[in-house]
Amino acid sequence: MIDESGLLLAAVDDETRLRQPVRDVMSTRRHTMGVRTLVRELLPLLDKGFVSIVMDGEEFIGLITRIDLLNHLRRKLR
Repeated sequence: MIDESGLLLAAVDDETRLRQPVRDVMSTRRHTMGVRTLVRELLPLLDKGFVSIVMDGEEFIGLITRIDLLNHLRRKLR
C-alpha cells in the first residue's frame, strides 16, 4: 500500500526518488480496524508508523493516515 506520507517522506530530500518503484516507498505496516473504532485508538498505531485500514465486516471502507487524522481534527476546530 502506498499513501501520501510514504511519497512525501521519499521525496522530501530528493524529489527524483519519486521515480523509484512503488515497492521502495510503500508501507507494509498496516492495521485493520472496524468502522466503530474510536479516533483515540488510532494514535498509538500512527505513532508506530502503521496505516489503518477501515473495514465494515468484509467491505473495505478506506484507509486512514496521519495526514487524514490531522485534517479531520483541523476541520473539527472550525
